[in-house]
Amino acid sequence: MSASRRLMAGQRGLELLKANLTPDQHNQFSAYRRFDVVGGLSGRTYRIRQGAGPMNVEELDQRGQCARRLCFSPEGRLVAGDVMLAQKVALETFEAEALAIANKFPAKSLNIC
Repeated sequence: MSASRRLMAGQRGLELLKANLTPDQHNQFSAYRRFDVVGGLSGRTYRIRQGAGPMNVEELDQRGQCARRLCFSPEGRLVAGDVMLAQKVALETFEAEALAIANKFPAKSLNIC
């Protein structure tokens, strides 16, 4: 795929992501390039970050601090917006399955918390 087509795909992926965020998530994403998601099964809060590398999902504790990092994504060569949307949907609707396949790392593994 050419660089211009990849750039256009990236922009479309971000547009699709934004179109599927709640108003609060959209505000978070616009301000911080991240948004919080509530797990559909447990009610836990997860934070999905743009541009944080492969461990872009954080499970938050009751104080809103990173408790651990998760690494999971759909198969294929997808742009960041599509990956983040898939992670959001997975945590909201298939939380147990997403956690079952996720690689789990300590909170301080990248010192971004």
